[in-house]
Amino acid sequence: MKKKMWTAIAVGFALTAILCSACTQKTADQDTGSKQVATGSAPAVWYEKYPEPVTVNIGRRVNKNFLKGEDCTNNQYTAWIKEKLNIDITLAFSQENIQQEMTLALATGTLPDVMVISDPLQLHQLIDADLLADLNGVYDQYASSLLKDMIASFGGKEKAFASAMQNGKLYAIPAMMPGYEYALTWVRKDWLDKLNLPMPTTMDELVATARRFVEADLAGGKQTIGIEISKDLAGIYSDVCGTDPLFNYYNAFPKLWIKNAAGEWQWGSVQPETKQGLEILNQWYKEGIIAKDFVTRDPYASIAAGYPGIVFGPWWIPVWPLNDTVANNAEADWRPCICTVSPDGKYRVFGNNINIAYAIVNKDYAHPEALIKLLNLSAEVQVDFDGKALSDEEVQKYDMQIPESVLHAYSGTNMKWNDWPTNTILRFYNQMIKLAKERIRMLADYKAGKTDGIPATEQTLLQNVINFENNTDRGMLAWQDYTRYKAMEAMLNIEPQLETRACYYPMSTETMQQKWANLKTMEEQVFLKIIMGEEPISKFDTFVSDWHNQGGAEITKEVNEQAEKRGQ
Repeated sequence: MKKKMWTAIAVGFALTAILCSACTQKTADQDTGSKQVATGSAPAVWYEKYPEPVTVNIGRRVNKNFLKGEDCTNNQYTAWIKEKLNIDITLAFSQENIQQEMTLALATGTLPDVMVISDPLQLHQLIDADLLADLNGVYDQYASSLLKDMIASFGGKEKAFASAMQNGKLYAIPAMMPGYEYALTWVRKDWLDKLNLPMPTTMDELVATARRFVEADLAGGKQTIGIEISKDLAGIYSDVCGTDPLFNYYNAFPKLWIKNAAGEWQWGSVQPETKQGLEILNQWYKEGIIAKDFVTRDPYASIAAGYPGIVFGPWWIPVWPLNDTVANNAEADWRPCICTVSPDGKYRVFGNNINIAYAIVNKDYAHPEALIKLLNLSAEVQVDFDGKALSDEEVQKYDMQIPESVLHAYSGTNMKWNDWPTNTILRFYNQMIKLAKERIRMLADYKAGKTDGIPATEQTLLQNVINFENNTDRGMLAWQDYTRYKAMEAMLNIEPQLETRACYYPMSTETMQQKWANLKTMEEQVFLKIIMGEEPISKFDTFVSDWHNQGGAEITKEVNEQAEKRGQ
């Protein structure tokens, strides 16, 4: 699905729920190499090569962007893993079989050696079935300094791994997704120039600009959309065309569990601030600022066709889908801006679920440490892919020895972290901001002729930025590189005003399993009808009452009980 292309493109900041597994067959070679890991210096333990090959058979989605002659078991990553660790990666099954495999595992009590699952409910079902290995010991012994420092940046092991722990045992290594990919406002600068308008800097200016775009019908054929939005509306972290920036502006956080003043977790969709956001969307609908058919239209196709003048989305969307606008119209020029700072001076965002996937190991698997060692290498690759986000001293500290072939073989493709066998995001909490500062510093140095320490691939990117600024290269790649740098500048400008609202991401409760689907459907229907004027804004109050009476109150109680047990 094209909507999900961003997961592969955006420097690894969003996830696809891909399950990885390994076959339960243990070979003689595997058994021979079991636990034969050096106990000397720490780096040796992190990267000690197995004396005999260890096979990890993985079930996963097959990426179609491999280089010629490569596949998911034969590529730069797997070659480096073999050289470094003597681990062979083989393919067990494709993603289409994942749910079937999971159902079979729960029914038969047998698991593959290694899997990565995205559903915390499934994780705890596996824990209750006593199918998972306790990874406490192997993590403490084999996790590299880099990996441990990443975990420490999220508040330490106990906090970062809280959702994967039970009775003091660690049943999974969660992915670590930083909270710095808040949505920016993207505006067609070429349209601003045609109308001699400045870049908007406030919400009022943004709405006025959207009106002018529609009035002038800059897309032609009465197809112009002021602000393109998704019918999903909100609660989807870093979603393209989501309306979270609008709701967050009013301190509203629909479709999320947030804490109230009393410290209790409450469903954001039933809070009074959400009503205000819906009222504004209704006004936009009546004025024609948003599309009359936004419920059924494909916002990405609309962007490609050049219909909207404004969208909300994260820093990386020049790579997709905004590039589709430029591909179809060479004059199109999207630029980021900051328009959703609240009247009190806060740029509000919600804290995303840092644990969006869980790497688990069969309790009978002979090599639980193999998962940790794969994650050690994955952490190195992901940090370095982010534009040398570590200093030379830090690289030396972490004993990073990544071949250029691994770092840069897939530049310009969709292959990043998600093609690593464990398919797990690993980041420092502040890595995106650190990267932004580093790249902006490198750009200044490069312009001053200081190229020492700047990788060749980064210099190419920097030159693209300069060429676009100087109007010597207005091609797609130059535009993308330049625009992403401008987005990083915007993020750094926002940082002092940033206020992140804590959110809780619960496992399904007993009442949720019975009533959540109906409550969700009711919420979606009421919200869309209010926006489209089919119901008055007063319908929101009726909805809130119905939501509580039809199971919401009990679910809220269960969620708070669950959060208390998990220390959240």
